[in-house]
Amino acid sequence: MHHSPAKLSSRSSSFSRAPLLLKSFESKSCPSNSNYYGDLASKLAQQGKLEEFLMIAETVLVSNPSSVFVASLNIKFVSLGVSTLISNDKLELVIGFMNRIQKLGINPSIMFDKSVMKLLAFKCRQLVKARKLKDAVDFIETLAGFHFSVKEFVKPSEIFKLCVEESDPDTAVRYACMLPNATHLFSSIILEFGKKGDLSSSVIAYEASKCKSDGPNMYVCRTMIDVCGLCGDFMKSRCIYEVIA
Repeated sequence: MHHSPAKLSSRSSSFSRAPLLLKSFESKSCPSNSNYYGDLASKLAQQGKLEEFLMIAETVLVSNPSSVFVASLNIKFVSLGVSTLISNDKLELVIGFMNRIQKLGINPSIMFDKSVMKLLAFKCRQLVKARKLKDAVDFIETLAGFHFSVKEFVKPSEIFKLCVEESDPDTAVRYACMLPNATHLFSSIILEFGKKGDLSSSVIAYEASKCKSDGPNMYVCRTMIDVCGLCGDFMKSRCIYEVIA
């Protein structure tokens, strides 16, 4: 799944009043006016008119901080519109919208309520269930880049199980690096590949873990030593032991 920013379609015919409405904003930069445009943008988002929402946001932000604009939004309305698009499998449109919002200096994750988070998590789990492993991790990585908390989207064990089955340590490492307890997860990855007898994949995960740490992590090193023994490579385990001894 490639999540390059989607080009949002223009709906100028349905938003013919936009130029007149936005023109008046330049001479009416006050809190009540900001609330009016926040309400208008929210209603447009609710209808799925994301391009029009962005037109207002871009104009309003010329005169106001992003925090003022976000505070004026009806998060429930914005979430309803985005949820409908996600449910209709228009993820690319939503990702493109969030990308443009972020470029305007707004954190996309603060614009939506829990209903959007639940839908995003559901879509992610669907990809995992369909064994579209790389697509799932691409999707999670994209959302993490928008500052969404992705740690509860999918159980790490489900991702790692598929990675082990497909002998794909790189995807396992990418996923682990997105989560706060990466050190513990690296140990799990190393061990699970070791149980399969896939020492080379365990080594890849082990080397990646060293890049995430300032120095040798004893827990990860001990796990790697155990896996070397499990796979019968005692020379490798001795080398690791000598490094941490």
